[in-house]
Amino acid sequence: MEVEECEEAEKDEVRCRDKREKRKRAERDLNKAKRRLRRAKAELKNSGNSSKPAGEVRKASIAVEERQEKAKNAEEAVEKQGEDADWLDRGLKDEIKKSKGGLRQAVSNLRMANAAESASRLTLEEAKERYLQAVKKSKRWQKRTDGYKKKLRKHDQAHEANQTISISKGKLRGALPKKAVVGSDITVDDDSHTL
Repeated sequence: MEVEECEEAEKDEVRCRDKREKRKRAERDLNKAKRRLRRAKAELKNSGNSSKPAGEVRKASIAVEERQEKAKNAEEAVEKQGEDADWLDRGLKDEIKKSKGGLRQAVSNLRMANAAESASRLTLEEAKERYLQAVKKSKRWQKRTDGYKKKLRKHDQAHEANQTISISKGKLRGALPKKAVVGSDITVDDDSHTL
């Protein structure tokens, strides 16, 4: 939106420049008309002293009146163009002031957005680092757990290989102590055996 306002302000500035140029041209035309009027008045004054016929004097007087009318019209045109140029200048200044205010606000918003983006990026980097550390820690624990599971399986296999239990006629024979319960869990009364 600020871009459109700036473009409109530039167009207004061009229009204002055109008005100023027209005003200068009109002022030049006015000055030319005033010079012609002075010349015509001088001719009329000189013609009154001479013995020129009355028709020539009448023509000169009509020419003077026409030139006076043209000069008056040119003055009015210059005055109107001056008023238009002033009005356009005031409007242009207001538009420029509004555009500057909008631009300042946009710059302020951009700075705040950049600051928020930087803070978010920093928070994201910190969260990413914490995540990567947690993943590493999890992998270490998983590796340790896998090692313990492997050791436990080896221990169970070695223990089963070393312990042969044979059940025959309701009596236990083997390497277990006298008091033992065999089932899903093995409990041993003797403290010398650990499972």
